[in-house]
Amino acid sequence: DECAPAASSYFDVTGDCTVINECIFSPNWPGIYDSGQSCSFTPKMNGVLTVHTFELEEEASCAYDALNVDGIAYCGSSGPDDVAVTPSSAISFSSDISVTGGGFQICLRQTAEVEIVCPSGLSLNFNDAQQWCEDHTGGNLVTVGDAATQAWLLQHGTFSDALFSWGGTCM
Repeated sequence: DECAPAASSYFDVTGDCTVINECIFSPNWPGIYDSGQSCSFTPKMNGVLTVHTFELEEEASCAYDALNVDGIAYCGSSGPDDVAVTPSSAISFSSDISVTGGGFQICLRQTAEVEIVCPSGLSLNFNDAQQWCEDHTGGNLVTVGDAATQAWLLQHGTFSDALFSWGGTCM
């Protein structure tokens, strides 16, 4: 009987690559990947990619061997470190027919989506939101709502009484 790794709760994978827990690996890991290999990954949750090892064939436009994350190609020794992904993100790897490399090991650090609702008449400043993230998730505040909300908060420093909810990401 042949053993297969258990399904990951972090990624779905198709093709030649491997997923173990929260990490994705190039084909043949920890050995070098072969020519003509490909695979794709779909995150099952929001998170941030952390590159532990990344060594693909180097080429200025990443036209030969590449890992693509949401349409951005990575190759050489510069992987998608600290890149945010969601369940709608597309991650794929492909190698051409010649030079290969050492491959990659990339892990997903889960982020928590939070919403803080303030009663009418109260306001929430950035420090309050940061403290909430620390108290409830053990993490740091990394994003605040949408771009318009972020711009407003940077300009005014506090949410006014007119804004009763805050949405952000703690990690």
